[in-house]
Amino acid sequence: KSSEEIRLVEETGDSLAAAKDLDSECSPGDGEDDRERFVERDGLSWLGVARVVVSVAVYLSVGPALILVNRHLLKVVGFEFPMMLSGLGLVGAS
Repeated sequence: KSSEEIRLVEETGDSLAAAKDLDSECSPGDGEDDRERFVERDGLSWLGVARVVVSVAVYLSVGPALILVNRHLLKVVGFEFPMMLSGLGLVGAS
């Protein structure tokens, strides 16, 4: 490092000089290799995508299913306490 860069870091706490120093030590191919390794390590597999799709489908279908169950309990079964049914839903969701 030059004395100017050291002074800049000491006086201002700026990490720009430190970043320039790190950039000069890295070879041009290092960043590309790191990027490729990152993509390979953290890439989504088909199993991961399937899990996400199934999770979203279940999440989107549970709400309407609960509405239909509540309607069935109130209309067909004759459960006469809608506020209690709503409270049970809140307790079950927490």
